[in-house]
Amino acid sequence: MDHVFTFFTILAIFIACLGVYGLAALTAEQRTKEIGIRRAIGASAGDIIRILSRIYLNLVTVATLIA
Repeated sequence: MDHVFTFFTILAIFIACLGVYGLAALTAEQRTKEIGIRRAIGASAGDIIRILSRIYLNLVTVATLIA
């Protein structure tokens, strides 16, 4: 019985991660122009990743605090 709960827990976490990945991909697709402009100005890849992941990092932090 314990293995069933473990399996479904891992499955739920996997599905949640797919959702976060999908939202991040959608956001990156919608902000393609902004990313291009920032790259042209001289932003590094790390700067762009920080900008895009800041929103989701805040959401994950709040969800962790609630959990």
